Amino acid sequence: MKPSASGRAFNLQRSAGVALLLAGLVASPPILGMLFAPDGSIDGEARVRLIYLFDLFCVLSGIALLWQRPRAWLSTSVLHLLAATALIAVLSSSIVGTWWGITAYRGAHHHTMDMSHMEPPTAEQQQWADDFVARSWESARRHGWFDFEKAKADGFELLWSDREHYQKREFIFDDRILDPDRPEFLMYRDTPRGKLLVGFMFFTRTLEEHGPTPGGSLASWHYHPWTGRGYCAEGSILPVSRPDGQGRCPQGAHVARSAEMLHVWFVDHPLGPFADAMLFPDSSSVVDPTLIHPMVVHFAVALLIVAVLLDLLGKATATESLHAAAFINLIFAGVFALATVTAGMLAEVRLLIAPDVHQVLDTHKLLGFSACAGIVLLLAWRLTQRGRFPKRGGLVYLSIGLLVAGLTGGAGYFGSELVYVNGVAVQAIDRHALERHQRVVFGRTANEDVAGSAPKAHVHGQ
Repeated sequence: MKPSASGRAFNLQRSAGVALLLAGLVASPPILGMLFAPDGSIDGEARVRLIYLFDLFCVLSGIALLWQRPRAWLSTSVLHLLAATALIAVLSSSIVGTWWGITAYRGAHHHTMDMSHMEPPTAEQQQWADDFVARSWESARRHGWFDFEKAKADGFELLWSDREHYQKREFIFDDRILDPDRPEFLMYRDTPRGKLLVGFMFFTRTLEEHGPTPGGSLASWHYHPWTGRGYCAEGSILPVSRPDGQGRCPQGAHVARSAEMLHVWFVDHPLGPFADAMLFPDSSSVVDPTLIHPMVVHFAVALLIVAVLLDLLGKATATESLHAAAFINLIFAGVFALATVTAGMLAEVRLLIAPDVHQVLDTHKLLGFSACAGIVLLLAWRLTQRGRFPKRGGLVYLSIGLLVAGLTGGAGYFGSELVYVNGVAVQAIDRHALERHQRVVFGRTANEDVAGSAPKAHVHGQ
């Protein structure tokens, strides 16, 4: 007996679901790397993001086709199929974007040096730190390196695969360390008026060497861990290329991390003149993601709280229309919650975060992610009930709603602490620091006339 048309459609959808699910699980960067890359990794951030996005889309689509309720809903019309495809695409993009935002954040805020055991600076360490910044500033003025053309004439060249660090091989491979007259790198920033010297960067002499710390906790060294293929580095410290397809270095030695380095900022960096963060406001962006997060988060908070309150009133008064209004609020709360998390992670990689503020940020993220997951859970529960308030487990549903509202309030509290107590994302601080430095440098007609005072070393928050 031949299967009916509906039976054939059922089998086709089930087979398609299995195929999509397997494709999403198998075609992942780790597995593709093991199969096709000799060193087990796939190079290129954009390529990895696209693969993960494709994987997640396939997995979610496969689950939708295998799960009985979504499969029945999808089979009713083409419009439902298009709506489901768009929903899965948005959900996949949000999840992958959030995950990539976390990894990008860790790459940008890599406080690789453990400062928890370090003591507050002594008077001698404070004096050394202030003097060293002043000596570095005076060295840059004396050598004429505020003039970018003069720095190039002196042999500073752009570091391979970089936009801001200009290296001088002679200084990198000499036997000096922390010599203001022989900085291994000059750091320049592009401005409308030309290249602006914003600081020095000093390197250790070998990959294994630990930088000296005469400034104590004020001047701590850091390094960059390199995952995946790593780099090929001349003398094991100067990156010159990436390994080839076989994992071999045509020049230099293969390294998985950088040498230790120390920044000395001439701009009044919000985290101090020795801060490891290389982040400043980027005026080239058409849309500033740091402004989107606070704009959408208020909608998510308000809509969720209203939804929970309406359900409470609906339960107390047995009014179905209140539950219907709560469901509508919950739908929009879910949309804005996903937008809030996505915008927050996009904004996070642009922030200047001191090590002592990380705990506040991590708490804010933990509560925010938990609240977002709770909103999605409540929304999924209501969708299984076709939007109606659950007859069974109604008290459990309300308890979860109150818990999620509490998590949302907690995330908002720590978010406020980040901004109003610690000044995170207050771009005026960073912008004014750059503008003051530009006036000092570009406000003179000759490089020798560059004056002004170097920034003072300080512990963040003091």
